[in-house]
Amino acid sequence: MNKPYITHFNNPLGIQNALTGGKGANLAKMSQAGFPVPIGFCVTTTAYAQFVKIHQIDDEIIFYMKDLSLEDPNQIKEHSASIRNLIQAAPIPEVMIRLITDAWEICGSDTAYAVRSSATAEDMPFASFAGQQDTYLNIKGVFPLLEAIRNCWASLFTERAVTYRIQNGFNHNQVQIAVVVQKMINADVSGILFTADPVTNNHKTISINASYGLGEALVSGLVNPDLIRVDKDNLNVLQYEIAKKEVMIESSDNGTHKIPVAPDKMNNAVLTPSQITQLVNLGKQVETYYGVPQDIEWAISQDQLYLLQTRPITSLFPIPVPFPIDTNLHIYFSFGHAQMMTEPISPMGISVLQLFLPFGRPPQEVRPSPYLLTAGGRIYADITPILNTRKGKHLFPNVLVVAEPVAANQIRHIVESPTFQKRNKKPATRFNPRTFTDWLLPIFIRLIGWLLFGNLSQPSKQTLEKNQAFLDTYYNRIQGFSGVERLIQLQSTMAVLLNKGVVWMAPIIGCGVLSIKLLTRMLKTEQQREYLKKIQRGLEGNITTEMDLMVGDLAAALANSPALNELFEQVVQGKIAWEENLLDSFPDFQLLWQQFIQRYGMRGPGEIDIARPRWQVQPQSLLQIMLSNLTNQNSMAHREHYAQLIAESKIAQDNLLKTLPNSLTGWLKKLAVRRLLLVFTRLAPLREHPKYMIVRFMDMMRKEIQAAANQMVAKGKLETPDDIWYLRMEELCTAFADNEELPLRELILERKLDYQHFVQLTPPRVITSDGEIPTTSLSIAGLSVGALVGSPVSTGVVEGLARVIMDPRIERLQSGEILVAPYTDPGWTPLFIHAAGVVLETGGLMTHGSVIAREYGIPAVVGIIDATRKITTGMHIRVNGDIGYVEIIDNPIE
Repeated sequence: MNKPYITHFNNPLGIQNALTGGKGANLAKMSQAGFPVPIGFCVTTTAYAQFVKIHQIDDEIIFYMKDLSLEDPNQIKEHSASIRNLIQAAPIPEVMIRLITDAWEICGSDTAYAVRSSATAEDMPFASFAGQQDTYLNIKGVFPLLEAIRNCWASLFTERAVTYRIQNGFNHNQVQIAVVVQKMINADVSGILFTADPVTNNHKTISINASYGLGEALVSGLVNPDLIRVDKDNLNVLQYEIAKKEVMIESSDNGTHKIPVAPDKMNNAVLTPSQITQLVNLGKQVETYYGVPQDIEWAISQDQLYLLQTRPITSLFPIPVPFPIDTNLHIYFSFGHAQMMTEPISPMGISVLQLFLPFGRPPQEVRPSPYLLTAGGRIYADITPILNTRKGKHLFPNVLVVAEPVAANQIRHIVESPTFQKRNKKPATRFNPRTFTDWLLPIFIRLIGWLLFGNLSQPSKQTLEKNQAFLDTYYNRIQGFSGVERLIQLQSTMAVLLNKGVVWMAPIIGCGVLSIKLLTRMLKTEQQREYLKKIQRGLEGNITTEMDLMVGDLAAALANSPALNELFEQVVQGKIAWEENLLDSFPDFQLLWQQFIQRYGMRGPGEIDIARPRWQVQPQSLLQIMLSNLTNQNSMAHREHYAQLIAESKIAQDNLLKTLPNSLTGWLKKLAVRRLLLVFTRLAPLREHPKYMIVRFMDMMRKEIQAAANQMVAKGKLETPDDIWYLRMEELCTAFADNEELPLRELILERKLDYQHFVQLTPPRVITSDGEIPTTSLSIAGLSVGALVGSPVSTGVVEGLARVIMDPRIERLQSGEILVAPYTDPGWTPLFIHAAGVVLETGGLMTHGSVIAREYGIPAVVGIIDATRKITTGMHIRVNGDIGYVEIIDNPIE
């Protein structure tokens, strides 16, 4: 069937995005659903496609849009102008003119129209394209209408529209444009309604902006509108902020013009209570229809409310799902912030982690944890059952402050709010006593045992050996199965890993934390505290520190081979694909490399996501780190520095003991301090061992899943092996069975698009079940204006040039620069070897980046919100790791 050139809003065909574009399809849906949409029609994408084909402009589009890059804005400007000129110079075919004229006459030839562009990549759930194409208002007469339609076609290639498509990965040749022609409403009042608050992210609050006249004054920023915030449930007005409205826009002959607002109306409320109620009810109905929060343009003319257009609010961070079934205000904490990895996690990675962490289910059951929810491609832990208890609401933030002080502050803020106290008086779930008897009590008893009597001869070596034995046992068990049974067994192993293979280390690691806490309480003098700082540096046995030192060894060996340097440069630039046989001509380096990969090849940036490539197959980030420090790697300075820290730590321990008095109480205290020092120096370095074990297990699982992916590609169930990461583990088990048919390709494509959108979102540390994101941050009294406040995690003060790194695979840190990053996981920490200081957006005192910084003696401040935006590469900054702030001393851009 031939697709029409024209569809009226009441035409069922008009709801097709591919035919009428995002805006046109939405208006058709709204009109056909009975919403108060002004009458109108669409000039379809079919008409546009035929127009550019007849005039052979389609070939010119392919030519001019080819290979455009954001790095060359002048080329974008010139090429987009060339296409617009071609479109505006070409006549509209007679058949289209006749059909447009007929539609115009049906809607009313004696009225004025708003003519708006409606692209097929517009008003989508993940990209609104708002304002990217043109709009023409108060168009009267058929010839001005035809001109406005052609100008709308041309606006598909405005500089801003082309740039936006490049930024969001849309193909210029595949994006089509329709044109909406809609009866013009001469509004007395107009504005925008958000069915969720775009500032606080609260989905229970409706936010309305309102001003006099046409909405163009508000959209273009000519006027400060009234702001009204309304409780979506009970319709109570939470806030009505009246702005001074000095101008308004109204219709004029074939256009609009700006006029002053009458003095007696400037400071009046634009909306009456009944109009607010009308608007809120309309917004709720539209949101219910679409199922997602909406950004609605509306107008009121002669007391009649009109819906002009609606689109999804693309800037909101979604509420974790599944939604709660009770009326409590639930509080969710970001798992990614706790793990120092805030990027989206693949669907497979999320399902694996939900199996790993058995909170809220018996360890032997193979099902996802009910307390680990998903939002925006991230995992959020529902901590409400803890916070609903009298002790939990105080204890949890106090414990969390060690790992994420910003989040701890935000949780306190919510728990102390009237909303939480009112809605959470009757908890839907209570603290399960078995959590204490089955988990906490045994851990506590073993912790005390380790603290007082534990064998501390070789705890790091013994722990690694025990962990490897556990992994070998379960790996060998999996090998006894094949086909889908093998995947099911793999899934079952994931479900018991934490309980059987990791929890036993908790009291050992807890001893390391507890011992330094006790030492800090016992030792009060300034001299003793200074010794304690030195003791925390240069600890031996940290698996991540040992990895970083081996990276330094590799870099030292690389410095002696110009040919290998050049080879690695070509690899990181993408000119040569990585293969291990590339090292065959460099046998000495190859031996070092193989030793490193055997022990650490399963690591890499973002390693908590099983889908992320590991260094053993994609070592680009590792090569970048080595290449960035060649000028300093002709010696073993990193080893010498670390050895010096170890020596200083041991001297500090001896000196600390000498500060204690030679009395009976002093002798007893000395015994206790000596034991605590031994516990701390031997057990604190084991903090990284559980994650090291989990990542090793993930590597085993990853290889099993990849083998399944190759089989599914061979059977035609997957297009590429990497598509498997867009399935959940339980979906993989189902799909792998020959007798199961799932719409995998459609599902995978949808999830790939979701993932691309999730990358653009900034995940909050804390979010509520209402969608609200608290904005409280850290603060220190008495600092200079402009100081960036965070949490001090490694002492010392350093000045230097900042280097902002968002991706260690493509960016390099030069020796002596201060690393500024959103987060660091173990795949990032080799950067620390030659960093002068560290500034992170996430983390706390006991997160691994902080631990490594202390062990290297690097000043570090974490928890600075938006540090990677406020600090730019090349800035001269001062990092104060004693107090916890960063100062910008000099900005070369200014």
